[in-house]
Order: sequence, then structure tokens, then C-alpha cells
Amino acid sequence: MRNYLFGLVLALSFLFGGAALADPGHKFCEKPLTPQEAADRMDRSLELDPSGNRPMAGCRANPLDFQKAWENEFQVPKELRQFSNWIRSFTEMTVEPGQQLYSACIRHDGNGVITRCVTRTLHDGEKAWGIGNEIYLLGDCVNPVNMTIEAAEVTLSPCVTLNFVGSKLPPELGGGAIRIAHVGPKPLPTKCLELAMAGGETMRGLPQECPDAYTKVIGGRNMKVVCSWVEVEAAVSKKLGVHSEVQNVSGSFYPRATGMNSLTLPRQVMDAFMAVCYELPDGSFVTVGVDRNDWVNGVATITDETIEKMRHLEY
Repeated sequence: MRNYLFGLVLALSFLFGGAALADPGHKFCEKPLTPQEAADRMDRSLELDPSGNRPMAGCRANPLDFQKAWENEFQVPKELRQFSNWIRSFTEMTVEPGQQLYSACIRHDGNGVITRCVTRTLHDGEKAWGIGNEIYLLGDCVNPVNMTIEAAEVTLSPCVTLNFVGSKLPPELGGGAIRIAHVGPKPLPTKCLELAMAGGETMRGLPQECPDAYTKVIGGRNMKVVCSWVEVEAAVSKKLGVHSEVQNVSGSFYPRATGMNSLTLPRQVMDAFMAVCYELPDGSFVTVGVDRNDWVNGVATITDETIEKMRHLEY
């Protein structure tokens, strides 16, 4: 039996705009840099290649990438030599807890910049720099910030919503179970917890309808089906840098109808992971990981297209 993990073993799962999908880009630089350090590396790159196309030391980005990441949102110097001095003028900024920031990233193929690649909050201990009231640079990844989303958009409501598509087939026709788990270092509050299933049924909390191990007829043979969270827990622990496991908010159910299901959760889930495990008719599984970067204004969404794409990614 094959197990598929998608979005959990990446450094960050970065696709937004309504889906918990794969990372569409890279960090600008591999290690944290101050504005002074970034500007110094930019100058050294320009000495070797005045066109601005040479990647900076320890970075995927070149000076032009930094300029392009900001020029559509802010008035920035046009001359690259002036541009590095502008970066040196950044001062450390105060960022409110929970404040969401749009960040740029380098495309996977290295061909250019995605200007609004990521929305995220600052990591613990991460610094941000800017000028006046504008935040321009994130410390851990040295990614330019394109726009600040007001904190009120994501912090006023104590609840967030995970929308996820159900199986296209009912159980009697081969459609499999859906298993859901919060994976993190500590339990979640139980407030907000409600599942609205496609077909109209709503219940408080999560049901426990599907055993993790059972026998199923597949291709005319009795096959042992085991849904294990061990790999998911290991991947999340590595990503968060702290031991993580399936916590109190977990459950499973058989979809009542085709269509979208909605799970309302406490907003603290945005600081860890939600994993949705789909059982496929052939006995394999596809697991979608949703982390804090996948929530846009308190909503994350998993679609049929997500699942179809995941079936071709095996880890």
C-alpha cells in the first residue's frame, strides 16, 4: 500500500489564494540577514556583475530580484547602487502579534520573482525591517514584504474555517473515508469546533466513524488497510522543530454527499498543522497538510484539483 504525504515535508507549504498546496517558490536567502548584511552582499554582487543578474552570496536572489519585488508596491531607487544604500536605511520594526504580511519569493525555476507568494506572520524571534510605518524586509528568509494585511482581518474572530472537498464516490460505491487531525506540540481549545458536511448534516466536534486498521476488498482480494499518522507526526515535528503528535482535535467520517465540507476550528490551529487524509479506492492514501501559511483571512481550502495533483507526488 502506498502512502502519500503532500505539503508536510517541505520547508514551508506556500501556495495561497484558497488552497493548501505545494510551495511555489524559494526564500530569497538561505540564512537570516540584517539589512546591512544584505546590502553588503548586494554590493559585492554588483561589483562582479553590474547588470544585477548575479545571485548574492548565500542567496538565490540577485539585486534585480529585490528591486522587482518592491517596485510595484513602493517607490524605490531605480539605480541599483542607490538601491543597496536604501536597504541600509531600514530600521527594525515592531510587528503586532498575528499580523499577516505578504511576502515575495523566488520562482522554483529561478526565473524571476513571485511578488505576493506568501502570507504569514513572523516566526518566533524573527525580526522585520522597514522605513516609517512600512515593513519592507523579513529577517529569517530575507524576503521582501509587498504589503501588510491588517491584523484585525485575522485576529478579531476566534474561529477559522477549513473547507475541504469530500470523496467523489459514496462508501457503497468505493469512496473512502476522510480522516482529520490537528498535529502539533499541544492540544487545541475545543471552542468553535463544528463540522458541516456536504449534504447538510452538521455536528458539534468530529465524529469517529472509521477505524485506522481494517480489512477491505480491493480487486477481489481482502486487503489490510492501515491509516497511520506516524509519518505525518514525524514530518510536522521536523518542520516545527518541536515534538508534535496528533492532538485532541481529530476524527474521521464517511462523506454523506459529494461537495465541500467545512470544519470550524479555533484560530490557534494556525500555529500548528491540520492534516486531512483521503482514503482512495485502491487502498492508498493522500494526506494534505495545512499550516499557518495556508490560511487567508481565516480560511483554507482543499479542492479536487489538489487531491488529483497529490496523487502523483509520492514521498
